[in-house]
Amino acid sequence: TSAAKIAELITEGANVFRFNFSHGDHAEQGERMATVRRAEELARQKVGFLLDTKGPEMRTELFADGVKEYEYKTGDKLRIATKQGIESTKDVIALNVAGGLDIYDDVAVGQTILIDDGKLGLTVTAKDITTREFEVTVENDGI
Repeated sequence: TSAAKIAELITEGANVFRFNFSHGDHAEQGERMATVRRAEELARQKVGFLLDTKGPEMRTELFADGVKEYEYKTGDKLRIATKQGIESTKDVIALNVAGGLDIYDDVAVGQTILIDDGKLGLTVTAKDITTREFEVTVENDGI
């Protein structure tokens, strides 16, 4: 998008521009920001920059026995394992956190864990320090 087009958006009332750092590298984002800065000059108006930075990537481990997916219903109880290198089962979803980070101490009872980009919501109801697992309740039907 050109600086002139962005200047039109600013003139029409746009006052914040979001930069999604989940896509593109810092150099690309820098170019985009420079374009918005040129647009500010054209529109003779300053705008805000919202930097949406990428958080830690977490994956669920593959399910045991080659199972591709399980169906969960609202109210189901299961566990989330933070220990690296174990397989998931219907009752225990194992997390694989980038860099092998252990997130156990970072998650509190009452917080929500979202699986599959938010398609399955889980509320943490208890924590087991011995196994370093979370007990969770399923908040919505999902796979």
